[in-house]
Amino acid sequence: MFSYIFYGLLFIALIIEMISFELLKKREKPRYFAMGILCFVFISVILSELFSIKGVVKTHVMFDVASILLSILIGVFITNDTLTKKQLLGVFFGILCIVLIEFD
Repeated sequence: MFSYIFYGLLFIALIIEMISFELLKKREKPRYFAMGILCFVFISVILSELFSIKGVVKTHVMFDVASILLSILIGVFITNDTLTKKQLLGVFFGILCIVLIEFD
């Protein structure tokens, strides 16, 4: 049960993080900048809940690795970026990191 809640909140936090980065890129408009800051505050609230489910270390590592993997997926499928073999190996190790941390 907690696993579904954890991964659901983690995915929501990742999506909000991506949105907040895009909002903060538009600094010339104060409304977007304020919305980006509020999104980061909301991410901290979600992370505090995730810390209570899996602990600080596991949650932080999972959030960071999942954020990198989500950015790579967006780059590959939306902006048509290509990955080198070395970068694909890094993606493999990122996925392996999540698997090993989750199933310790």
